[in-house]
Amino acid sequence: MQLCDLQDSIQRELAVKGWASANDPVMAEFITIMIINSKSPDQITSELRELIGDDYDPEFTNWLFIEAADGDEIPPVSTTSLADTSRHGASTSPSFP
Repeated sequence: MQLCDLQDSIQRELAVKGWASANDPVMAEFITIMIINSKSPDQITSELRELIGDDYDPEFTNWLFIEAADGDEIPPVSTTSLADTSRHGASTSPSFP
């Protein structure tokens, strides 16, 4: 699974659950960045509980990690890789299609 596919899948699931509108990708982008940054399931659950409130179902976090596991090519961001890209003039911010 490509990074953009993961984000699209997250967006669809958020919309189905009523936690984000189908045409507003901000929450899906935020969740994708947490995955890229190797946040733990507990950290992601905590963040999403704060944003969504009592309606948040932790099973979404389980689904999220299963879904992300299909994208083994999605590397965690490390400070070393950020330093290497900045030396070559590349942007350190992830871009979303």
